Amino acid sequence: MKAGGRRLSSLVDKILYGLVLAGLLLLLPVLQSWETLPEGGVWGVVKLALLALMVVAPIATRRRLRLHLAVVLSLLLLGGVLFALNQGLLREPPSERDALILRRAAVLLASPEAWDRGEQRSCSEKAGRLTLYCALRRASLEEVGSFRHRRPALQLVRIEIGHLRPQASYEHRLSGFNSDPDVTFADLHRLLAASLARVEAELRE
Repeated sequence: MKAGGRRLSSLVDKILYGLVLAGLLLLLPVLQSWETLPEGGVWGVVKLALLALMVVAPIATRRRLRLHLAVVLSLLLLGGVLFALNQGLLREPPSERDALILRRAAVLLASPEAWDRGEQRSCSEKAGRLTLYCALRRASLEEVGSFRHRRPALQLVRIEIGHLRPQASYEHRLSGFNSDPDVTFADLHRLLAASLARVEAELRE
């Protein structure tokens, strides 16, 4: 009876450990990588491969404790780095591509008629008018071939929004700024120009 109880307790412990580990790996490497890595093309395959790695690696090493711990800690560390990038705790320096994206976004929003003042963050490829977020997304796809939410160009726009509207408490800075009734078309282009100026200044350093 005692042996049976120990086996049951051991099984419960393994199940609980597996659930906790699965939750941590899903929260850190998997979800954070989908936010950090670009959309489309080969990156979709990379994301799926990372998801498979999260499942296979801990299971494949479960009988070798040291290797298992090393694998799990490495995956969690990777997730922690991606989380820090997503939260702006680690800052990726901008490149010339970020300048191209901001210039293209300004062209896409060249007139008030091209600007969609809505707050939605879902973008249609055939939309006649664009929100700030969708203009940055389209500019990324046109200039770089992929889009990621946290690339330096978009992060610097978020930072500049904080400078231009310090009293505003937007849940999502890009969509909040875009749909703010107090924001004018001139404010929109002032934001893009300030963001571009910041990128160019960092490239000169």
